[in-house]
Amino acid sequence: MKKTFSWITVLIAIITLASCTNPVSEPDQVSILKKDIVSFSFSSEANANLSDNIVGTISGTEITVTVPYNTDVTALVATFTVSPEASAKVNGTAQASGKTLNDFTNPVSYAVVATDGSIKNYIVIVVTAPNTANDITSFTFTAEANAVLSTDVTATISG
Repeated sequence: MKKTFSWITVLIAIITLASCTNPVSEPDQVSILKKDIVSFSFSSEANANLSDNIVGTISGTEITVTVPYNTDVTALVATFTVSPEASAKVNGTAQASGKTLNDFTNPVSYAVVATDGSIKNYIVIVVTAPNTANDITSFTFTAEANAVLSTDVTATISG
């Protein structure tokens, strides 16, 4: 009988202690201290000179984005997502995803700031794709290769 009473007492104590825990979870301290860029792109909606959305590749703290040949990289607007509660700055200027204009001629450093003020820096490198056009824009008939010509004849194709 004493053993049954002891087990019942222990069981009641466990139930009482378990019911005292707060069922509402507290904010995840780890998640609010995160300072990551989780996505980065240049959208055609925010950049009139782009016909398609261009998605960057994130590798550690380096982000590489390849834009089409002849893209003006001096005035691009990045669309990005950072960790919840974090913010982003470039040279001390707050960045608004899809709104803030930056010059990407050289690598740009994004400082992602967590709620505790700690910072993680990301480097964004924009690469311009090579020209893949295979158009013939001019040609020349040389007098040396064509006996009927007294001088070289050069033609330019436009349009």
